[in-house]
Amino acid sequence: DFNQPPLPSQPLAERPPAAASSAREAVPPPSDWVWPREGERIEVEVLRDGDRIARWITATVASVLADGWFSALIRVTSGAQHDEWTDWFTWLEEGKDWRGGGRGPP
Repeated sequence: DFNQPPLPSQPLAERPPAAASSAREAVPPPSDWVWPREGERIEVEVLRDGDRIARWITATVASVLADGWFSALIRVTSGAQHDEWTDWFTWLEEGKDWRGGGRGPP
C-alpha cells in the first residue's frame, strides 16, 4: 500500500540531526501522502557555486524513515567536475526542495 509508511531503513543514530527536533518530527505526513521508495528517482533543487539560479537535478532515494524523512543521493556532473552527496528531506519540503518524478501507484 503506497499510503503506509515504510519500515525505517536506518537506526535512530543515523538519522539527520534535524530529524531529532521535536518541532519537525511532531507533524506526521497526511494519510494520503505518497511515500517515496528506496531506489526511486526524484528531483531536488540544487544551487551550485557560481550559479545564480537553483536547478532541479535528478536524485535517487537512498533511504526512507517511518517519520517522513528520507535521504537522496545527488550526483552532479559539469564538464570534468563531478560532485556526489547525500541530503535529507521531509514530506514538508515537497514542492520546495524536492519533487516526485511522476510518483504514484503502479
